[in-house]
Amino acid sequence: MFEAVGNVVVVSGKDTLYGEAAVFDRRQMRFQVEGNVRLITGDMTLYGSRLDYHAASGYAEVENARIVNTQYNIVARKILRRAERTYEAHDAEFTTCRDCVESWAVFGRKMVIHLEDRAIIHHGMVKVKGSGVLYLPYFVIPLSKRKTGLLFPNVFNRIGEGMGVSQPFFWAIDDSKDATVSPTFWATRGYGSDLEYRHRFGPDRWFEGSTRVMDDKIYDPESGGSQAESGTSYTRYFGKLENHWMWNPDWGHHLRHTSLRDLDMGRDYPEYVDRGVIGSEIGFQGHVDGRGDLWAVSLQSAYQRNMLYDDAEEFDREYVQTLPRVAIGTTPLALWQGDTPGLKHLSVGLDGSFTRFRQVDPPDAPAVIRNADRLTALPYLNWHLGTWGPFSLRNETRFDYQAYRFPDEEGRTGAEKAATLHRTELAFTVDRVFGLAYEEKVPWSEISPELRKQMRAEKQEARPLVTASPDRPRPLVGELPNFESSITEDQVMVARQAYRHSQEYKLIHHRISTETLSGSHRFQDQIATNRGWFDITDAVRSTEYQLGANSARTIIPVGSTLELQWNNSLIRKSPSRTDWRTDKRYLRDNFTYSKTGYFDVSQGYIFDDELEEFRERLTRLAVNAGYTVEKWALSLSENFFHQESDHIFTAGGQRRFDMMSLMATYNYNSSNPEGQKDLHTLGLGVLVRPTDLLGLSMSRQMDLNSQESILTVYGVDIMPTNNCWILQLDYRESLVGFQYSFDIMWNYGQEKFQQTRGEWFSAQRNR
Repeated sequence: MFEAVGNVVVVSGKDTLYGEAAVFDRRQMRFQVEGNVRLITGDMTLYGSRLDYHAASGYAEVENARIVNTQYNIVARKILRRAERTYEAHDAEFTTCRDCVESWAVFGRKMVIHLEDRAIIHHGMVKVKGSGVLYLPYFVIPLSKRKTGLLFPNVFNRIGEGMGVSQPFFWAIDDSKDATVSPTFWATRGYGSDLEYRHRFGPDRWFEGSTRVMDDKIYDPESGGSQAESGTSYTRYFGKLENHWMWNPDWGHHLRHTSLRDLDMGRDYPEYVDRGVIGSEIGFQGHVDGRGDLWAVSLQSAYQRNMLYDDAEEFDREYVQTLPRVAIGTTPLALWQGDTPGLKHLSVGLDGSFTRFRQVDPPDAPAVIRNADRLTALPYLNWHLGTWGPFSLRNETRFDYQAYRFPDEEGRTGAEKAATLHRTELAFTVDRVFGLAYEEKVPWSEISPELRKQMRAEKQEARPLVTASPDRPRPLVGELPNFESSITEDQVMVARQAYRHSQEYKLIHHRISTETLSGSHRFQDQIATNRGWFDITDAVRSTEYQLGANSARTIIPVGSTLELQWNNSLIRKSPSRTDWRTDKRYLRDNFTYSKTGYFDVSQGYIFDDELEEFRERLTRLAVNAGYTVEKWALSLSENFFHQESDHIFTAGGQRRFDMMSLMATYNYNSSNPEGQKDLHTLGLGVLVRPTDLLGLSMSRQMDLNSQESILTVYGVDIMPTNNCWILQLDYRESLVGFQYSFDIMWNYGQEKFQQTRGEWFSAQRNR
């Protein structure tokens, strides 16, 4: 028997024992260590008051023990090490909060911990703030990112239908595949299940599929959304399959297929269907892309079902499919590069495509042509004449050509249209720089009280966001406060910023030198309005701005038009944080740039002898402005049409205070087809953070014409400063109904919890 007293250290293989006193039995190879005991293994550290350690087998028994791991903490009356990576804890508490065990924890009479695998808990009690909230006789907590087992059940309430419950089961098939099955009871609707499968084949190579299937006792396609039992069972489903594959850096494909039994699934289950639907169609769509140094090619195809159809069970056979579309393009090929005046740079390029438009079941006497083959060719020439001081002059000439073939027309007639577009630009640019960007150390006493308050506030806001990184190691215990006294003057690092105001004046002349339209007179009459287009490519270029949607109406007419642009940008240049020990960078090449403000104005004038009045010659007036500082974010966009005195106006803003953030958006559009009301909406939002724990939010979208609320959302976010869990409660009320929702998320070392707290006042949080 050997006895050691005072700062005892025992090294046994991969294990190291620390304590104040130790007794060693040589015959049994057994150590008994007492007083501030630590057992350090290759995976973790155990703390306790007394340790019984068997050197031959590795068995260890620690009383009043605590396991400290980078992902979780365990405190127990006793912890036994049965094997190298297997531990058994009695009367133990488990939590992922490393420094806040009272925030949430799971108490268990017995826990079996398999390192980097799972923790099996017998007779467990989930505790929040020290109070038990849920008893579970047996459950498993994964200690790795993916582990097979039951997930927490989901309990939900559907208005008018009652309570429902779902029990997900997660299956970690292997390191690259997993699946989730969620049998669900939808209250009065019946039973069903959700299924999700994911397979990752390698970098940028994956496949996933998901579906919801149910036996609905309420739904009847003819009921119009009634919530009364139909008397029959109706099998409903919605599914999505998606595959992405990069064969090499130059070639890849993406395939996506969605399907459903009835179109009303999007109405009854928007929270599930909306995640898998893009636009107003479902079905197959995919593309294959390839690219090289001088070229790019793609093949796109789609076979889709129109969801905006009056029969929920039928397929809209008159819907136009794209089967397929082949597109090619080249990078600009330089023909000349030099300093010759008037011939500084000359390059050419080509974009083109071939598209087949087809209906599954065309009507016998179609009102418009819907089956066509279209060939598009867009060769262009870029000519940079030169740069003289702040002046520059350049020209782009583009030939826009489309050829059509109509297989269903008598005599298989076709059509052609072509236009030669010229864009000549004279630009004058002037910049002015204010200040110099650098970092300097300034005595704390020389900093103004306002700046001191701001720096303290920024430090308090940033404190929960401190993460370990090469240039900012994680504090081991805490941060030392600034020491202020008449004897010692602390110095703080202050970043000085520089600003650059850039003004750009442009005179741009748009001109169509030639434009032809020939072939089928029926098709010529059809594309005279936007209702006859397959897409905007079919538009006649000289009248495109008159017939398109808002995005097309706001562009400058490409006929004989002179456009004046005045563009302003305010750029902020800031020194980045420099640490010569890690990045070896210095201020001369270590800056960040951000646009803090912009103000752009554009007005066009049409040269047309048929337009007699000056006002008729003016195109839309476009004004775009925005400004962003620490507390303010403002944006504005206005398009004014002189002839009709119409407006397309949007404005938005956000003002942030210490505990509150206010947001507003306004939209006004009087440029609507005849017979339609003007768009007139107002959105308001407020975020209030009375404490670090609690956040309250409210947002409302209103139709000012009808004085109705389009969507109102009330939210409550509970986010403890320890980032261990987040509770979100929502109430939503819209034109079609209202719903309650709640979501609780537990932190298993995920950085998104810190990001959520840091971005809580951003506009995205206003739902």
